Amino acid sequence: MGRELKRVAPGSEWQQQIGPVMEEDPEYEEGDWYQMWQTVSDKPYTPAFETPEELARWCADHPWGMEVDEPVSYETWLRFITGPGWAPSMMGTAGNVVSGVEYMANETPNA
Repeated sequence: MGRELKRVAPGSEWQQQIGPVMEEDPEYEEGDWYQMWQTVSDKPYTPAFETPEELARWCADHPWGMEVDEPVSYETWLRFITGPGWAPSMMGTAGNVVSGVEYMANETPNA
């Protein structure tokens, strides 16, 4: 299980919802907007946004999954979105479990 950035076509009603949108079962349509998807279900869990900054702000303000207990900052989300764009749900390093987003954004070269 993990998180994956997808570039999607905007305009669908389900993309404009305020809260998590995993109840929907959309067909992926490639486009220019940014959206986070959950990899196991292959479903989005955020609305679609026109810019990486808008998506990063939404993700920081609406923790989901592991990030509920360990929120990830806007800056880290932005590095993740503009960098690797994929992460497992969590990573364990030296006896410390962290969000996969946090790990990938901070450990991936050029992220």
